[in-house]
Amino acid sequence: MIIQSLINPNKPVIVDTDNHPTFDEHWIIAHGYYVLTVPYVDPQYYIIVNNGWGDNNVNVLVDNYIDDMVYIE
Repeated sequence: MIIQSLINPNKPVIVDTDNHPTFDEHWIIAHGYYVLTVPYVDPQYYIIVNNGWGDNNVNVLVDNYIDDMVYIE
């Protein structure tokens, strides 16, 4: 996942969600991630974000909702 490689060097990533159940079409700032692993189930990838509505450290399931990203190399 490209977002992991960008966040690992401590660089936030601006992420555009598309058709997300909570955010619909919205830009959020990802500053962390984690992978939920459960035996016999595919891993689920989450990003930890500031949602731009005053909430920080919100967990967002990535699952086909990420449309675009903006980051500095």
